[in-house]
Amino acid sequence: GGPALPPPAAERLADAAEHLDHLLTRMGVRAGLRHARKHLAAYVEYEGAPEALRRALVTTEAPGDAHALLARAYDPELRRAA
Repeated sequence: GGPALPPPAAERLADAAEHLDHLLTRMGVRAGLRHARKHLAAYVEYEGAPEALRRALVTTEAPGDAHALLARAYDPELRRAA
């Protein structure tokens, strides 16, 4: 076989969202979001998301906003515009 291909974007988004939910459940909202920042930043950087989106994601204090920003980072239209 050839080189391994990354999973589709939808699967990567689902994995990132699941990771965030796990941290929120395990650590609570405040600590979970804080702990998730470096992971979320790495996920969206891999996707080529704009710096402003990454910054908003790692500074939000609302889980709903974090999920919405993650979804935007995996949006193909957003990646093309970046």
